[in-house]
Amino acid sequence: MSEAIKNNYFVDVGLNIVKGFIVLGGLSAIFGVFLVGALFLIDGPLDAHTKQQLEWCEQYHPELSFSDCSLEAGW
Repeated sequence: MSEAIKNNYFVDVGLNIVKGFIVLGGLSAIFGVFLVGALFLIDGPLDAHTKQQLEWCEQYHPELSFSDCSLEAGW
């Protein structure tokens, strides 16, 4: 096997490794976007009623957690 063929082989292998890392990075980024989107959908923004309850709890029972305040208020 000549030296030129060996060098070309190693260049091809190196390029394939780099391409693999680029694809892996792209797939990881796409997965991260979907993961963040799923977490946002699960947790979601607070609606107006929940915000009012949260404000009420902060005003009248600041020492309690929201869960404990909700139990105290009977929600």
